[in-house]
Amino acid sequence: MLEKESKGLSFTVAELSKATGWKPATIKTYINKQWKRFVSKSGDRYSTNGLTNTSQDDFIRANSQKAKYSLTIQNEAEVLLDKSRQFALLAVYVYNNPYNDFRTYGYIVNMVIAWTSLLHAIFQKQGIEYFYKNQQGKFEHIDGEQKAWELKTCLRKYWEAESPEKRNLDFLIGLRNKIEHKKLPFLEPNVAGHCQSCINNFEAILIKEFGEKYALSSSVTLALQFSRFDKDARAKGLIALQSANYTAVIEYMDHFENSLPDRTLKNPAYRLSVFLTQKSSNHKTSADVAIEFVKADSEESDSIRTIMKDREKSKYKPKAIVEMMQQEGYTTFTMHKHTELRKDKKPRDNPKFSIRLSDGQWYYYEDWVHEVRDYCKENKL
Repeated sequence: MLEKESKGLSFTVAELSKATGWKPATIKTYINKQWKRFVSKSGDRYSTNGLTNTSQDDFIRANSQKAKYSLTIQNEAEVLLDKSRQFALLAVYVYNNPYNDFRTYGYIVNMVIAWTSLLHAIFQKQGIEYFYKNQQGKFEHIDGEQKAWELKTCLRKYWEAESPEKRNLDFLIGLRNKIEHKKLPFLEPNVAGHCQSCINNFEAILIKEFGEKYALSSSVTLALQFSRFDKDARAKGLIALQSANYTAVIEYMDHFENSLPDRTLKNPAYRLSVFLTQKSSNHKTSADVAIEFVKADSEESDSIRTIMKDREKSKYKPKAIVEMMQQEGYTTFTMHKHTELRKDKKPRDNPKFSIRLSDGQWYYYEDWVHEVRDYCKENKL
């Protein structure tokens, strides 16, 4: 087989049977099981790809009995799983390091490796080949190694249907490409919710596929945050966000999220948005856990809703405002017209009209909706 591969030639089962002295049935069994990563079929002829880059020891292991072969496969999955966990923990460490000016970029890069390794481990466990093949059905190689699926392909294979988890990773991959080689420290508050959802989703899939013993939660803690942000720092942040470096990034974020359905935007698996409030201890000499994440539809959340309801004002994204106007009969009012009106009236400079939340997105209050409605009336849209 090495001779045939080195010369780019194919062979038949009969030719291999003659060369080895093995029965054709035995050879077919090996082709379908132990050799399936090396051998491909075209008609009644076979060819190998990758044997010239495979050590004799590895090929011997592939020819061992089924139990031992399965153990090798399981060991490969364990290696991938350990790699994925280590890079996920490294991502959290990078993000929580206050001296790191490239926190978001470093976090995303490490989480991409973590997610890729996790999905490869899942495919390995399920017996799915996660390597690219060419048009002839042969494995592609890079530096002598089979070319494995990158994360984008893994996401399509694992989540065939639309999902907020997949969209979260799509967003972060695109953001990584936009901020590569840029130092954008003021971007962190805008994507903190996306980063938190990413690690939450990773933990959920990790436990779902491999069990609680692999959970990261025992190793990860909430990063400390400053409770106030002084005016000078805020001013610097606003100036930075308007700079050339930030413009392309913010436009990417707005364009990406404007294309998402509301159900995805509101799903915590895509972006987690939380309020942190002070909590008093129930005992004089001991304290409850400092941070608790409470589901919105749970009994524990009732008192939280009561506390915050009166201060909460309705907020709308541009897409929702456009849809609202069109439903009211202003059918020629479009997203483009909203953008032109925003540039003219500058509602983002007026806290009465808008607010930018920790997820980095601009939301508009009812007062701005009234302004938009008046504009539609005056211009007979």
